[in-house]
Amino acid sequence: MHGADCVEGEVDPETAQVKILKAIGAHDVGKAINPVNCEGQNEDGLVHGIGPALCEQMLIGPRGEVQNTFLLDYKICRVLDVPDITPLIIEATHRDGPYGAKRIG
Repeated sequence: MHGADCVEGEVDPETAQVKILKAIGAHDVGKAINPVNCEGQNEDGLVHGIGPALCEQMLIGPRGEVQNTFLLDYKICRVLDVPDITPLIIEATHRDGPYGAKRIG
């Protein structure tokens, strides 16, 4: 699987809070048999990368125990945290894939 993701963001200098404004994901899928599904996989992969980087946090206690063990205490990306995403499908037919397709997810 070959691809690249790029984001445009801003940082608040007073709080060091990071906000992603736009994201672009370009992935070579060979022949896109289902382009809508490929775009969805592309967008989902970007959100899964943004989550751990900016939203998720595992809290560790003084004895090494995880303190936020319930999903209510573990903050993940919300819809409002997800930036505008532009998925780009690159089609370079693969000689060994079915119908020239490669994997994306």
